[in-house]
Amino acid sequence: MDATGNPRRAGVRGMLRLRLRSKLLLGVFAVVCAAMAVQFVILSDRVGDDLAALERQRMDEDLAVAVNALEQMNTRLERAAAGASVDRALAEAVVSGDGRWIAANVLGHVILNERVQSAVVLTAEGDLLRSAGLPLPDLGEQPLVRMTAAKVVSSTMMYRGGRLWVLAAAPIVPRGYDDESVGALVLGVLVCDSFAEALKSVVGTEMTFLADGVVMGASDRALARRLVTGDALAVLERQRSPLVSAETASKARALVTPGVTTYLVVSNHRAPIATASAAMRRSILISLWPGLVLAAIVATFLSIAFGRSLSGLTRAVDAMAFGDLSTRVTPRGEDEFADLGHAFNAMAQRVEEAQETLWRAAVRDSLTGLLNHREFYRRLEEEVARADREGQEVAVLMIDLDDFKSVNDTYGHLRGDSVLREMARALESCVREQDVLARYAGDEFAVVLTATGERAARAVAERIRGCAAAIGAGSELPADVAVTASIGVAARVPGVEPLADLMERADQALYRAKAGGRDRVVVAAAVAF
Repeated sequence: MDATGNPRRAGVRGMLRLRLRSKLLLGVFAVVCAAMAVQFVILSDRVGDDLAALERQRMDEDLAVAVNALEQMNTRLERAAAGASVDRALAEAVVSGDGRWIAANVLGHVILNERVQSAVVLTAEGDLLRSAGLPLPDLGEQPLVRMTAAKVVSSTMMYRGGRLWVLAAAPIVPRGYDDESVGALVLGVLVCDSFAEALKSVVGTEMTFLADGVVMGASDRALARRLVTGDALAVLERQRSPLVSAETASKARALVTPGVTTYLVVSNHRAPIATASAAMRRSILISLWPGLVLAAIVATFLSIAFGRSLSGLTRAVDAMAFGDLSTRVTPRGEDEFADLGHAFNAMAQRVEEAQETLWRAAVRDSLTGLLNHREFYRRLEEEVARADREGQEVAVLMIDLDDFKSVNDTYGHLRGDSVLREMARALESCVREQDVLARYAGDEFAVVLTATGERAARAVAERIRGCAAAIGAGSELPADVAVTASIGVAARVPGVEPLADLMERADQALYRAKAGGRDRVVVAAAVAF
């Protein structure tokens, strides 16, 4: 208290009269606290920005995986429509107008086995002949149906009567697409909550389908209600950045739907990075208030420790931002920094798995796990170029399962798919690791034998033909049902034969094997240069 009796003024004057050492201690304390606060702000802002960028990348990856899963579902629906529409009995029933037979022998089977909600048979003029399942709106003017007159299998999304459908149409022909189309088979899957749940089980994120701002289907209805507010819809429709809340981050992709604006929205529950980051900030702020005597030591120690931890995480986030998805941090201890490190590692693992899923979907056949048609040709070009450089031969095997359609028609597509998977495993057991295996199309497979001439290629083909006869038991087919394969072989000596000519020779050899009675190997005549 001063002469006037004011205790506050007396305290200020007392601080100003402190000795130099005390002032230095206060100065060091203030400088350390200020430096630590500045470092905290800079590093936390940088980590926050990098983590926000990583979250946006994660949303883009999840959205791409979801769109790919939806495309695969469309492909499955197209394959189901195409498989059921090529049927002589169905074509005859359409021509005769026998709707009762169609309902009993085709539509009911398709709905039961292909997991669709509606199946419709139209005449060649686009009139409804017979339907089963949920009623579909008028399809006569739909471009999807008109395309079947040109014998094209296609799929689309359609919004009618407050419902969103995924439709697939295929022309009804007696034996193959070379025959005249007598009608169209249309399969429909209703976009609803169960549809969204099915996609969620594949992608691993919450799924919502919106049409004109109305929820058509959602794996989480409570979350979907928060997405259809005016402000949320405005962010989703811009599609440039995620819609972020305290609990979730969502992003939308527009879907092609005639006459209506449709979006697919993926939503992720945000990783506990925000919680760990907030705990880190609280810990730093608390550490700024140690005792006056230990202030410099404690502040310096915490500055070094926190700076090292944050710098390590920042370097890891930067590395991931530039494409190194294998980057991980090594959490030490059980504090908030360890929580932050574990949360970062979990997010990085998720992003890496999503990228791996996208890569496999781009180069692998989803049913057999073998290379797909496009990747086969890329690998074939590589192997031919390598063979030319090293002066080695290379051989191509075209393999076709005999009468595979009768297996599908008689025992169902599930057992047919099992036969294809068993055939893929048989091929893997018959060739070397460096050889190239692919599902070429439908029930047709292709093999590239590296550094292999005509005689060795024939031996491998005969071995594969023998393995094909043993796959019936693994496919749960009856014991009296034999699975056979016809194989065309074409060998290429180092030279200038174009790839198209090589594949043409292999195809022609396969054709001769089929025409000559099936279950045999035919080797194409060598080309001399």
